[in-house]
This record gives sequence, structure tokens and C-alpha cells, in this order.
Amino acid sequence: MKQVYNTADGQTLWRSQNSMVMNFAEVRNIAGSSVLNGGIQPGIDSIFNHTMPKAIKTAEDMPGGGVARYMEITARQLGLDPKTSAGLLTSARMTNAALKTICFRGLEVRVVITAGIDINGVRIGDPSSYYEQEGQFICPSGTINILLTINANLPPETLLKSVITATEAKTAALQELLAPSKYSFGLATGSGTDGIIVAADPASPHTLTDAGGHSLLGELIGRAVTAGVKKALELETGLSPQRQMNVLERVIRFGIDIDYFLQRAAASYPSLATSDEFRTGLLKLFNQPQLVALASAVIHLQDQVYWRLLPENTAFCAAQCILQTSDMPKIRPGEVPTRALIDLLVDWLNNTAYRELKHPL
Repeated sequence: MKQVYNTADGQTLWRSQNSMVMNFAEVRNIAGSSVLNGGIQPGIDSIFNHTMPKAIKTAEDMPGGGVARYMEITARQLGLDPKTSAGLLTSARMTNAALKTICFRGLEVRVVITAGIDINGVRIGDPSSYYEQEGQFICPSGTINILLTINANLPPETLLKSVITATEAKTAALQELLAPSKYSFGLATGSGTDGIIVAADPASPHTLTDAGGHSLLGELIGRAVTAGVKKALELETGLSPQRQMNVLERVIRFGIDIDYFLQRAAASYPSLATSDEFRTGLLKLFNQPQLVALASAVIHLQDQVYWRLLPENTAFCAAQCILQTSDMPKIRPGEVPTRALIDLLVDWLNNTAYRELKHPL
């Protein structure tokens, strides 16, 4: 393993191809989702994040036949004592881990984060992917794992508050990237398999009793986790503001791809919808910032219909105003919101591509 850093308070971070290991000179109190010594635990001297082999598809495939046993085996292979260590599992590569440290006077917050949600992004409350029975289940790949260390003493309730604050920060990062759920039309709030371990120093002379959003500790946790999640996602999967500056990336969560555009175009422009020239023209439009801005406004209206903040007919009329089109058929109100605003957007972009192809500037 290669040493990444060593802090003044005896915290050492190591990295190998498949693992990140954080050793503590003095034991820490933790709060975490680890199967190995998870929950609130005192006396922890090491925490780790480990990349599972690609051959592992189910819990039964793991050495030891299950997650708990596999974590013990992994800890020993890393030279750690399973009784005093805790860890997380991921499919992300450790070379793409993001590190972030934020300090204020003597308070220091550090995060080590791996992340990926291109396959497994989920909005909490989406349809489930599995039902656990007798401890056996299959989880989809992709996860956001957070190792968070704080060089202060945190009582158990503050440790738990830190978990809440870090989770809010993770979700804020995903919202700012407009990361899509893969299981609904919504924006992702996580990966569905996310993990976290927060470690605090019980020997520190400084005791902090609040980690909420109004506290300094909460601010530092929020800033570190938000920045770390964004960086890790960019390193692992390329998810970034630059990638999201594209209409197709914005509508993919509604089940829209380039083929859907072409299918709808075929009804109005049968001779052009199958041409490579028309397809190329559409793809160029998708990257134009002005059109991305207009599309974003319509998409947000569609979201507000789903959230029942706006009546569908009202939102549809507003979308027509934004796109300056009135030749689309009116929709019929119903209890279940449709995807009418998105289809309006698709047809408008198809028409824009058609007009530019027939009358280029």
C-alpha cells in the first residue's frame, strides 16, 4: 500500500489498487452503515473502503458466502483486526477516490469518497430492486461511499447528526448535478446502496454537541461532502456540469433517447427522420446552451406537475409560452400526470432541427 497522508493527530491514509485504509493512532468512536462493527461503535482503530471483484454478483459469490464473513476476511487481508475495524464495499475504483479537507481554526473535517450512480441512481421512494429474504439478496452495482473523520469528540447523538448532515450534503451534490434516477422520472437522491462511516476522536479536548446545518461543524461537513461527492462522480463516471450541459442528458430520466426523438420526428418529417443529416443536426442542438436553458425550464415544469405543485394544463401552457409554440394539441387533465411536457419539448426540438436543416443560418 502507498501512504496518501499522515495527520498531526495520528491519522494515516493508505491506498492500494482495491482499498483505501485509514489507521488511527488512538481508537475512534464511529457511526456507520458497515456490516462489520456498524452502528455506534467505540474502540475502532481502522476504517476502510474496498472494491469488490467484478466476478461477485450476489452475496453467495463472496468468499465466506456472505457480506459479514467477507468483510472479516477482507479486514484480515488488509492487516486489520476485524474486531476493531469497520469498512464499506463498492464497485468504484480506489484510484478515483476524492479527498477533501476543510479546516477552521483547530477543527478539521476530512472525507474520502468513492462514487458512481450511472447504473444505480435512485430517488428515495422509487420502486424497489429486491426483497431481502433470510439475509439473501442481489444489489445492483454503483454506490457512494463516504469515510468522514472529525478531530473532535462527538457524543453518540452528534455522530448520528453528522450522518444526517453528510447524507443531506450528498443529496445536494446530486441535485446540483441533476443526476437522474434509473428507476423513475425523478432526480436521484443517492445510489440505493450508499454507505458511510463517521469517525470522531474521544480523546480530543474539544467536544462538539451539534452537527446540524446551523453549526460550524455542519457547515464543514456539508462543504467537504458536497465537493467530495462531485469530484468522485466526475473521476469515476465523468458525471460533471460539462456532461450535463446537454438536452439528452437532462431528459434521459424520462426514458428519452435519440431514437425516441427520431420516432416522433418520423410522423411529421418522414423523409428526414431516418437521415444521418437530421440525426447529426439534432445532436448538435442538444449541446447549445440556449436550448439547454429552455429545455431545463420545461423539464422543471414537468417535475412540478409530478410533485403536484402545478396543474398539468397550466404547466403545459407555460411550456408553450417558453418554447413559443401553440400548434401542439391540448392535453386532457387526469389524476395520473403524463409526460406531455417532455413530448412537447421533443417535438419542438425536432421542429427546430428540421427548420435549421431546411434553412441553415
